Amino acid sequence: MSDITYLKDSTTGSNAQITATLAASAGQLDYLSGFAVNGLGATGASYANIIVSGLSGGSLVWTIMVPVGTGVPCNPILVTLASPIPASAVNTAIIVTVSAFGAGNLLSSVMAWGYSVPSS
Repeated sequence: MSDITYLKDSTTGSNAQITATLAASAGQLDYLSGFAVNGLGATGASYANIIVSGLSGGSLVWTIMVPVGTGVPCNPILVTLASPIPASAVNTAIIVTVSAFGAGNLLSSVMAWGYSVPSS
């Protein structure tokens, strides 16, 4: 287990695209174990896309509903993968991108976690 490097990243924003990145490392293969997206509403109801890129087999897309009201909390998205998904190649970052929540949004957040192992 000493060859495993645990990875995590998180960020917040207000009505802006945000990302969490499991950084690439030379000679390492990253695996995504899960991610979470949360935040507050906006002036008008909308949806925000969550795109996970850099994965073996291609990108994955989820959607989070953004409620009306800048102080109204969203229903969070929490994805914990029973089988972590590898990156598409060695030395490839895995990126979770969340689109802007909409006008008036005061807070959105994303967190991703996983690990990397030496390529064989």
